[in-house]
Amino acid sequence: MRRLLLGVLAVVLGASPVWAGAPGDQQGRPGGRQGRPGGFRGGPGGPMMPGMTGRGGDRETDLFDVARRTVTVPEDKLAALENLALEYAVAENDAVAEVRRRLNKEYLVKVVALLPDEEKPKYEKVIAAMTERDDAIAAAEKELREALDKVKVAQGADKVAAPADPNQRFFRARPGEVPTRKYDALRSCFVLTDDQTKQVDVIHDANRDAVREKMRAQFANLRPADGGRPDPARMRQMGALYRQARDQADDEDAKAITNLLTDAQKKDFATVCTAMDAYRKKIADAEEACRAKVVAVVGIEKASALLGLGGNAAAGPAPAEKGTEF
Repeated sequence: MRRLLLGVLAVVLGASPVWAGAPGDQQGRPGGRQGRPGGFRGGPGGPMMPGMTGRGGDRETDLFDVARRTVTVPEDKLAALENLALEYAVAENDAVAEVRRRLNKEYLVKVVALLPDEEKPKYEKVIAAMTERDDAIAAAEKELREALDKVKVAQGADKVAAPADPNQRFFRARPGEVPTRKYDALRSCFVLTDDQTKQVDVIHDANRDAVREKMRAQFANLRPADGGRPDPARMRQMGALYRQARDQADDEDAKAITNLLTDAQKKDFATVCTAMDAYRKKIADAEEACRAKVVAVVGIEKASALLGLGGNAAAGPAPAEKGTEF
């Protein structure tokens, strides 16, 4: 247990994308949902190294990477090329998710056939709860993507090639995934001036450091004074604390950044923040409902082993987050 705590601290206070300023990821949610939308947890495909898309990582031809590296793409076509690459990635993600859903249904029958009769209902109930959660998350992600795409077009960001992010770290979100932080949505859906970009980064770094210090103290409190093992019940709160800290830092970013935007940008950024707050609530509700159902079937210990050390259904949901107010 002590090794687990130290490992979590190393991730949270070290190279985590939440603190590093890398694009929003989906691993921050309790349980680390690494599968693509619509699949069960634990599916293949976590973050990859820069340049290693699903095609590149499999040594298959990447149409867009070849274009970037071998020919001179006209300046007025760079944005269109990136839009096509994004469109391709989204289509690829959707196709893989559809294949996974089909295979899940096909192989679910085969797995059930191997189980003792008394164990089959338990397994089927857990799978049903997780499938319901995944479907709800996929629907929430689709709604958020549609909202952000409209803002991107309204702001003209679809006509401009995205600038390089100086805060990009070694790992990044999977290509085609929808931004899940307001800070990332701002960078991808708006055309900021150089001055705005510099001020936004200053705000982001300050809020990240402030919340990092707060989280360092909270995680330190999980360790008993006598150096013994942390209380498992308190350990199960780490996932919820992590998510709350991530969203708190992002909300603080959004509130301060609003003052740097033009009136036209403020209106659309308010739309982004409203959509993001709604998305977070739907994700939290889906996760909590799933956890409660799984706990009811297999108990808290097995549920935590399966779903991760996120919110504890027995302890109730985490406090509601305020989101961004305008």
